[in-house]
Amino acid sequence: MDWNENDFMARLNAALKEYDYEQVVSLCDSLVEQLNTTDNSVSEPSANEILRGLKGKRYFDQLRRVADVFIQNGMVTATICKEYAQALIDQGELSAAIAYLNDLVAKTEGAVGQESEASEARGLLGRAYKQIYVQTGRIVPSAASKAALNSAIQAYLPVYEGDPKEHIWHGINTAALLLRAEADGIAIDGIDDLDQRGREIAQEILTHISRRWGDWRATMWDSATAMEACVVLGDYQQARDWLHRYVSEPKADAFELGSTLRQLEEVWRLDVDKEPGASLLPILRAELLQRQGGVVTVETQSLRRGALADQPSEKLEKIFGSVRYQSYKFMLQSIDRARAVARIDQSTGQGYGTGFLVRAKDLHQALGDGYLLITNAHVVSDDPGVKDALKPEDAMVFFQLLEEEGRADEAGYLVTELLWTSPPWKLDARILRLEDIPKGIKPFSVHPRLPIADGEQRVYIIGHPKGGSLSFSIQDNLLLDHQAPYLHYRAPTEGGSSGSPVFNSQWRLIGLHHAGSHQMQRLNDKQGTYAANEGIWIQSIIKAMEKELNLG
Repeated sequence: MDWNENDFMARLNAALKEYDYEQVVSLCDSLVEQLNTTDNSVSEPSANEILRGLKGKRYFDQLRRVADVFIQNGMVTATICKEYAQALIDQGELSAAIAYLNDLVAKTEGAVGQESEASEARGLLGRAYKQIYVQTGRIVPSAASKAALNSAIQAYLPVYEGDPKEHIWHGINTAALLLRAEADGIAIDGIDDLDQRGREIAQEILTHISRRWGDWRATMWDSATAMEACVVLGDYQQARDWLHRYVSEPKADAFELGSTLRQLEEVWRLDVDKEPGASLLPILRAELLQRQGGVVTVETQSLRRGALADQPSEKLEKIFGSVRYQSYKFMLQSIDRARAVARIDQSTGQGYGTGFLVRAKDLHQALGDGYLLITNAHVVSDDPGVKDALKPEDAMVFFQLLEEEGRADEAGYLVTELLWTSPPWKLDARILRLEDIPKGIKPFSVHPRLPIADGEQRVYIIGHPKGGSLSFSIQDNLLLDHQAPYLHYRAPTEGGSSGSPVFNSQWRLIGLHHAGSHQMQRLNDKQGTYAANEGIWIQSIIKAMEKELNLG
């Protein structure tokens, strides 16, 4: 196919918008091949747009790769070099980034028309040294980590002091690191009262932003900077107000929000158990999930239709930030998924496991009309060799959201047919037919593909942990690896979650959750173990069922 820059840009932007990482990788492959094997080239504006797009979605592996091929092909602009350095930092190659940035500073500092590039390069240098400190100085700072903290401040501070009105992001990083040095008992060269100087800088920054823009006309980065300045000054209410403005910015993509979240967690060491972390971190995490292709969920009591209107605005703001329309849409999508998730109860009414509905024809046309319930074989089984599993005749399938909607008489169902099973030591799956079809519930569609296991993709689980209320697992939820039929992920689960559906970041069904271990053997012939949960790929279940039932 002939190379066409406009066509390539349209396809790449579409893939980035849809969070289609596999397509992004394929397009980057084609770009690298074009630049390395043909006379085709990319214009500088398009090159900058490509790198911004990759960085915006935090695809740092592709950012580094594409920036590197641009540089190899003679596009050695300061902007492209900065993006390359940014990729090195975010992939943890800090020593390489520092060496590269020192060279970039030497080339741009003092050069006519390169003042802005030099200050940006120094800021990235400060970022690299800051990362070294937060990685090495968390317990007892060593001499090397103390030196890194000094180097970070000395990279940021002169740039800020050279033009305080212009270089406020250098200033806010200086202020944050000065207060971190004070908290960790580390002396900083040339500064006696770290706390006082940090607070002075924070107040100067707020004054600059107010005079330049006014509170409600501040730019995206100004809002983020003002938020952090308020944290420095201990004004947490104002910090939250500024954060709302920041996350409502259309240009605040995953890269920007991820950078802010990292600053609050790693430098400020905030957590959700106390202020200001309790007010700030949930907002950032929720918005970051959305911009990486995910969604936001809470306990089912807050999710049933109409319940959001009853929630205090304070609580909604902590969950959603100020982008309420978009977050509400995502919330409704999660509710629709939750309606097809069931708790599997013992005859005593005690919750035992989880199951979910799929359309029978989505598993195979030969299974006819209606819905089927999928759960684990170790949850429901008539095999005497599967100890502790519920007998099918003792299982009650209960849909909690039907009861929440005042339809308690329609919420419980018995199992009438056992269609297929694979024992716990194989696929740990059980497919059942119920006595009736719950009205108003939309079953899950079965997604044909798995996400790329690139360290960026997320999975979501809806289940009944400990046999209790319908709940959503959305934090610490990275997809770690997959090798058919298994998926490994870090989504937190508890007993009772067995049989839960596993969704990709667009809430499409990809797996059946069944187990977890702190010593899970790694997949794809990788050595060692890790803490992981394990699911079974839904397509592996379908193929095994087709073969064993001769559905062909």
